[in-house]
Parts: sequence; C-alpha cells; structure tokens
Amino acid sequence: MGCASGNLDEELVQMGDFSQIIGIDYDESALTSAKKRLPNARYFNANLNHGNVIGEVSEIVGVEKFMSIIALDVLEHMQNPTKRQEVLEQLVDHLEDNGVIIIGMPETADQNDPWYLKMFKNVWNRFDKDPTHHCKPTTSEFTQDVNSAGLEIVEDLRYFPIPLPGKMIRLPFSANRMVVARKVQQSKQR
Repeated sequence: MGCASGNLDEELVQMGDFSQIIGIDYDESALTSAKKRLPNARYFNANLNHGNVIGEVSEIVGVEKFMSIIALDVLEHMQNPTKRQEVLEQLVDHLEDNGVIIIGMPETADQNDPWYLKMFKNVWNRFDKDPTHHCKPTTSEFTQDVNSAGLEIVEDLRYFPIPLPGKMIRLPFSANRMVVARKVQQSKQR
C-alpha cells in the first residue's frame, strides 16, 4: 500500500524470495517509476478513500490472502478516523492468519508521551504542510486501531521517513511510528 515509486519494493526483491510484489498508490507518475523499476511486479492506481480497493485488487490478482502487507505512510491520508480504521480492517481481512503487517505513519502528541516526544511531535506537526495528512492519530489511537483490527504488535519503533536505499533511520523521538503486527488467529480472537 502506498508503494510510491517502488523504492521499498526494489529493496524487498533484493533481500529475499517474494513470489509476487503487488503495489497500490494513488500517484500515477510514481507508479510509472515503480513499473520501470520492477517490471515483473503488479501495480495498481487507486485511492484508498474510495471503496474496498484492497478487495478489488485481491480479486484481480487472484490472491485472497497475503502473508505480508506493508502500509508505510498510508493511513494518515484517510479522510477521517473511521475511514482509517475501515481501511486497516480491510487490510487485515486480506492477511493470512499469523500473517504480518507493517504499518507506519506520523502521530500527533498524546497525553501519555514523554515530554521530549510530545515536544518533537508538536514541532514536527507544525511544519508538516502535506495537505493530504487528514488523519494522524495519537499513540493511544494508533495502538487502539491496531488492536481492534485483530492484530498483535510484535515490534514497535520510531522512524524518520527519509528514503535512503537499504536504510531506515530509527530515532527514539520521531513523530513517525512503525509497528510490525501479526494477525491473531480467528480462534484466538473469540
């Protein structure tokens, strides 16, 4: 999700054995770059704010469940918290039991954040001029969204979204949070 120009997709192909790479982004020019970078991958132009895009793409490619899904810097672009949760639940619906999802997005300050993190988030968000960042959660809201979607967080870290090949800058005070979560098996959810 939000594959942009395919930087991460290319890194994943170089790192391991992936049977297929499927990318979705709303930016057609970024997808053109991704297609040049990885001609064997399948890319789709779509806006996650409209309909069940994940279900439609899943049907087109003939894959109902995925073993892993990556949605970095995607969910903050949803129109509101309800849509953010709806899209997250759609992603989880297409994730295998015990499958892994990586979710990353900027957050706003939370009352439970340490003082230095609150300060950094407030400064970061003051300078964040992206008009499509409609729906940045607090830390508590992010955690609640993930848990209520039937996921269990297995790794939780802060990162700085600078696209460096092969690098993810991890910081203890970034406004951006990334979680690696595993889908809880259906029988455990009940």
